[in-house]
Amino acid sequence: MFVELTWLVFLRVLDDTSSVAFDTLKLAQRLEAAGFSGRAGADMASAVSDTIGETVVTRESLDLRLAELRADIGRDLAATKADILKWMFGTVGFQSLTIIVA
Repeated sequence: MFVELTWLVFLRVLDDTSSVAFDTLKLAQRLEAAGFSGRAGADMASAVSDTIGETVVTRESLDLRLAELRADIGRDLAATKADILKWMFGTVGFQSLTIIVA
């Protein structure tokens, strides 16, 4: 019964959409060897797996977020350059007009 239960927990983690693989079967077996009941070990392994899946940041997610930030910075930089050019040419035009009129 214990082996079946922990094996199902282990398979659930592997089938989960999280990109972090965590061996709940091995953890449950170690907890049982340390004196926990089979059910308690499986429940703790499942809780640890859920926590790790929610809190661990993977290299892929960091790379994705970094790419998003770089794209945002690129768009902001392009908008800033356009604003600078607009004000620069506006100022030069206004000065030219002032000189011509005077």
